[in-house]
Amino acid sequence: MKYITLIFLAVGLTSATKTTETEPCYYKLYAQGIKKALSFHYSKKDIEKSNEVFKNTIRQVDFPRGIDLEEALIVALKVKDEAFAKELIAQMLKGGIPMTYFQNRKEVTALKNWNEIKVNYPFYQAYHKTNFSVDLRKEVFELRTIDSLFNIKFHQFRKKEIDLEVEELITDVEHLYDKYKSILATYGFPAESKMGYYLKDGKISSYPTGVVWLHLAQLGVNTVKDDFTYEDLVCSGYLPENEYDMLTQLIGTSRSPKGIKNTMEAFYKSFKEKE
Repeated sequence: MKYITLIFLAVGLTSATKTTETEPCYYKLYAQGIKKALSFHYSKKDIEKSNEVFKNTIRQVDFPRGIDLEEALIVALKVKDEAFAKELIAQMLKGGIPMTYFQNRKEVTALKNWNEIKVNYPFYQAYHKTNFSVDLRKEVFELRTIDSLFNIKFHQFRKKEIDLEVEELITDVEHLYDKYKSILATYGFPAESKMGYYLKDGKISSYPTGVVWLHLAQLGVNTVKDDFTYEDLVCSGYLPENEYDMLTQLIGTSRSPKGIKNTMEAFYKSFKEKE
């Protein structure tokens, strides 16, 4: 069994560590395995094969994605693979998923090894506290809040519900970008593997960073392409290839001028000319 070491971004806006030409992009292979497992489950209806592929794929990386563990657990429980189910639950608990997430599921609490999992819960909690950054998680949600508040104001301005000067728009966007740069400078790329798993409305979800990158690109800063390489994001496991492709495609369609000031001044001029 081959375990890989996650590539950690150097402090700052760029990474000093990259996958070499001869080093496989393990997380790309991981993503292909997950896609195959999901296909066996939902399309081909071969649940046993799906479990087998999930097991082989998830065991090949140090930090599987939370949403993949959730899907794999559904399958493991269906085929009654209790050993693998326990393995998945342990990984999720170590990643910060609370015990209540499992206690409310009868198929989990019916596992023969459920009492052993409960006994080990303090260890999983300690692991999470030691290996993941609560501060980074807090910073990411503060970033998303700043982004959301600006977008509310921006849309109100575009609908002519409020009036703003271009300088205020520029200042607000620069504040958002400064917050983002501060996170990178302090923690590196805000990845799930640094923050632990994110539970939203009872399901494991991705952190709300992609929408911030998209908004920044529309506002004049293409951080996904300018600050990182494919290897930095995909091969390190920080960003799934399908999300990377989606973001780069969406960002690539943006015709915004380069830079916040130029972008906002161009938008403001065009907007006022239409009044």
